[in-house]
Amino acid sequence: MKVFSADRSPSILERLDSLLSEIPGVEIAGHAGDGEEAIALIRACEPEVVILDSSLPPEGGLGLLRKLRSKGSTPVIIVITSSPTLQYRTKFHEAGAAYFFDKSREQNELVQAIVAIKEELAC
Repeated sequence: MKVFSADRSPSILERLDSLLSEIPGVEIAGHAGDGEEAIALIRACEPEVVILDSSLPPEGGLGLLRKLRSKGSTPVIIVITSSPTLQYRTKFHEAGAAYFFDKSREQNELVQAIVAIKEELAC
């Protein structure tokens, strides 16, 4: 299963690579540090899962999520954030995100979600 990560922080991207590389059957499809780069690379590599920073420049993760959905892109979207408020979570879920995690506290849950998605796609 191919997973693409988009986050403005290189250290977060490194941490995601470290977490993902420990999951058998997961291929790191690529990275992006902003939304414009992410759109192009997601189209090119066609990942099954996209991990998306909620505050990705230039228009935020919500803007990128809406663009992906409007262009018919169908990867499973996992949003990671430093602002895990219920209102923010609701906006992302309404826009099409399947999961929403706090970057600093829910890394185990992120890994569990990736494993669950991989198992679901294998069926």
